[in-house]
Parts: sequence; structure tokens; C-alpha cells
Amino acid sequence: MNFDDKVPEHILEEIFRHNKNKNVNVEHEFDTLTVDVDKFNEEVDRKLGVIQAKDDAESLFNDVYGYSDLKRLLAKMVLSKQSLHAVLVGPPASGKTMFLMAIQQKMRDVFFIDATNASGPGIVNKLFSRPNTKIILIDEIEKMRQNDQNMLLNLLETGVLTSTKVKKMAEMRFDGIKLFATSNDIDALSKPLRSRLVELHLPEYNFNEFCEIAVKLTEQRNGHDREIAMKIADTVWNKLNSKDVRDIIQISKLTKSIDDVEFVSNTLQKYKRKV
Repeated sequence: MNFDDKVPEHILEEIFRHNKNKNVNVEHEFDTLTVDVDKFNEEVDRKLGVIQAKDDAESLFNDVYGYSDLKRLLAKMVLSKQSLHAVLVGPPASGKTMFLMAIQQKMRDVFFIDATNASGPGIVNKLFSRPNTKIILIDEIEKMRQNDQNMLLNLLETGVLTSTKVKKMAEMRFDGIKLFATSNDIDALSKPLRSRLVELHLPEYNFNEFCEIAVKLTEQRNGHDREIAMKIADTVWNKLNSKDVRDIIQISKLTKSIDDVEFVSNTLQKYKRKV
């Protein structure tokens, strides 16, 4: 056939129909593949407990008892694209640390700091080695020295972290960085740092609320029934004279029965530091 010859119309229709069906099949396969990939990613995130773009306070803070309005506010802050900073203030039995632990477990690119053992240079070095950090968590921030507190000021204000070593200065930018901290004594913070933080004051849990926290935590984390959970709560509150939720978690990890609770608590009480 010469190029100038006219192609019969029925052949052109057949070619068009064939290509059209082929394109439809390809598009369908691509759409199906895309859906499968999305479902796979959602399943991975679900199993990892990662909260990405949902304003879902219950999912993010389901380990925290009560505070439904505060959960919603903090979820908005955590999931916002803006640079926001807050400090949770209150006594040990108010659940402050539970909020930090939830963020640490369910968000990506988080850097957790226990201020009791932290130093400014150490924090700077760690952050320089973790350039993808989006959220900084500091437990008991008031225990940081004044100079170390001041180290955070420029980072919170501008997102720029500065390091000076042997007269050499280095800078790293952390866009959209957020800081969430806890404090038992907000007055111990420097005024400049305090001015950069939204202060949220939490009341102390009562005994019944403490028991419900124990039930929820130990069931979710260690599969304990209500009887063991209540025993752990009663032991921590009344026997160990502690209102710290972290003591519930520690004893829960070491127990499988009521007898275990008794043994662990007796041993801890026997060897704890005498004040």
C-alpha cells in the first residue's frame, strides 16, 4: 500500500476501537494500582500508629485520660504546619508526661529530651545530627540550666539552630519546628523562654481518675485485666506514695498477676532511696 492510498474506513474504526480499549485498560490498571498503594500506606501507618494529616485528637491522645478539649487543642497544634510551642504545667499526677509520650509514639521526626540529664551542647549536637526533626519534646524543662534554656530561644523564634565550636560557627534551619514541654515549676523558666511558650495548666488527677488511667494504660500496653490494673493503681498511689503515671507503666511491665504486683512493689519500696 502506498502512503497516498486511502485507508478503508472500517480498518480505521477497528484501530481506533482497539487503542481506545487498550487505553481504558491501562488507565483502569493504573487507578487500581494507585488505590492499592494508598491502602498499603494507610495500613502501614495504622500499624505504626502514625498520625499524619488528620485532626484526630482521640487517635493521637487515646492513652490520656480526660482533657477532651485540651486533647483537641494540642492535636491542632501538633498537626499544624505552623511553628507552635507549648508547655504543660502541673503536679506529677496531672498526666503531663502522657501527652509527650503520645506525641513521641505517634508522630514522625520527634526528638525527646529528658531535661534532668540534658545539656545545651548535647542537645545542639543531637539536633545537628537529626536535621529532619519536626517536633522537640522536653520533659521537666525547668530542670535545664539557664544557659541551656537560652540556647532554645533563637531556634523557637526563627527556626535556626546555631552551634559554636572552637571559634567556628555553624547554623542549621528547622522549618516549622515545634516544641512541647512539661514543667512542675513554671517560675523556674527564664522569662524570654516562657514568653515563647503557650502555658497550659493541668489540675491533679484524683484517685478514681488515677485508677482509670491505670486500667486504660495496662490493658492497652500489657493486656492486663481490670483487677490487676486496679491493684497496680492502688499500690502506686497508697503503698509507694506516688502519683506518677510512669510508675504504673513500670510495674505493669513487670507483672502478670496480683502476686507479681505485691512482689514488685514490696521490692521497690524496700530498696527505694530513703529521704
